[in-house]
Amino acid sequence: MRLFLEHKAEAGLASLTDEQFIEGAPVLFETLLEACVQAWCKHDRATRERLRWFTHACDEEFDERRPWPPKRRPLH
Repeated sequence: MRLFLEHKAEAGLASLTDEQFIEGAPVLFETLLEACVQAWCKHDRATRERLRWFTHACDEEFDERRPWPPKRRPLH
């Protein structure tokens, strides 16, 4: 979520409050992903460069070589 908030101006959503932005995060993720796919299919370098922060974050998040975070013990 922090990554989205840091880049909300680049996503064209700077006028939203952080709360509004967080509420729309799932839709934003889908929209950014679709924009990346379209840019790749159309060989749109400008859009791919503008969205590089997003693709880089996805690469890091979904890196299968990265170890899973440790499981937390129940608090009760």
